[in-house]
Amino acid sequence: MEILFHGKRALVTGAGKGIGRAMALKLAECGAEVVAVSRTQSDLDALKKEHAKIQPLCLDVGNWEVTKNALKGVGPIDLLVNNAGIMDTKEYGTYTEQDCDRTFNINVKAIVNIGQMIASDMKARGKGGAIVNVSSALWDSP
Repeated sequence: MEILFHGKRALVTGAGKGIGRAMALKLAECGAEVVAVSRTQSDLDALKKEHAKIQPLCLDVGNWEVTKNALKGVGPIDLLVNNAGIMDTKEYGTYTEQDCDRTFNINVKAIVNIGQMIASDMKARGKGGAIVNVSSALWDSP
C-alpha cells in the first residue's frame, strides 16, 4: 500500500530520537513537509541532512508559553504527532516535586497545549486533519 501526504504539513514532537525520528523521516518520505521538534539541536541537524522536507525546530515542549510562542509561526499543520515524552528512572522515594513537574509538563501538558493550538487552527481553516498521541516505555529486563 502506498501512503502519500503530498501537499500536507506535519508536526512531530520528540523527533530527535526513536519513534519520533522514524515518524518524521517516514512522513517526509511519503511527501509531507515536516516540522520536526526536538530539544536537541544536533539531532535536528542530522534529520535535516537526511531529508530536505524536514524543517527543524529546537524547542523544549515542557515550557507552555515558550511552546505557544514558538509554534505560532509554523503555519498550517495537517498532521500532528505528539510523541515527546520522558521517563526518569530514579528509585521510588527519591523523586522531587521538580521531577514530577518536569515529567507532567512534557508527558501531559505539552500534549494538551500543542493539541489545542493545532486543533483550533484546523477548525478555523475548516480542513480537519489528524492528531496522534504516542506513548512508549523502555523497560529493562530483570
